[in-house]
Amino acid sequence: MVKYTAMAALLSLSFIMPASAIIIRHDAVDTDYLIGTGPTAMVDLRYEGHGVLISSEWIVTVAHTVFGNYQGNSINVGGKDYEIAYVIRHPDYHKIDPSVFVGDAAPSQALLRANHDIALIKLTQPVTCVKPMSLYTGKAEIGQTVSIYGKGTSGNGQTGQTAYGRGQLRRAKNRIDRTSEQWISYTFDQGENALPLEGIQGGGDSGGPALLKVDGMDQLIGLSSWISYDGDMGDFQAGVYGLSANLVRLNYYSDWIGDIQSLPTSALQAQHYRAEPAEQ
Repeated sequence: MVKYTAMAALLSLSFIMPASAIIIRHDAVDTDYLIGTGPTAMVDLRYEGHGVLISSEWIVTVAHTVFGNYQGNSINVGGKDYEIAYVIRHPDYHKIDPSVFVGDAAPSQALLRANHDIALIKLTQPVTCVKPMSLYTGKAEIGQTVSIYGKGTSGNGQTGQTAYGRGQLRRAKNRIDRTSEQWISYTFDQGENALPLEGIQGGGDSGGPALLKVDGMDQLIGLSSWISYDGDMGDFQAGVYGLSANLVRLNYYSDWIGDIQSLPTSALQAQHYRAEPAEQ
């Protein structure tokens, strides 16, 4: 189960590895990554992981962070609690059996790559104290520098993940080097290729925002999801240099997000995610 967690989001909960935040450069000062407050639209989910307010009544997150019964529970946005009305997972999201995260990583990587790790949370009333985050709608991601945020697992590129449990908020930078249909990817570099505040998402950072500056304003380009790895899962070490992280590419899902937001209450109720008995 721990290997599943480390692999399939290095980041979060549904793989139930308790998660302090963002893996940083070994030769950098940790306090340079620590920030008192993050984007006001960023929210902490009930257990671990994050989401982002994208309209007054809707939060976007990664689907693998959503388990248990959310409906009727509250989530804090901008210092105020709001009741959750519905949780809608993407219809092509599939929970991956932890048994595949053993031995050769190739089968699990194929499943992760094919998945659609996105969900929407509908609130019962609009948020009025926080401005929603705008979504990036462009296609020119490669080469762009993004800011990534999280309160999950901490450590550095030499030691890997070393601290667990929801901790202090950190912000790191990285440069997008690959895209595919539903994924944006970046690599945890060291040396001359690394940015001054280079970092990578850690366990418990799932759903954390990746923000891109466009005309001086932050736009939400992706959400932390999973880590690429080639080799035997028994040798996998989370948070070390050379790993690549994959973000949910939100512009790929813009139509689906809009369609869900326009559904009537009856349709939302029909699509609402209901926890399996073991998750309750």
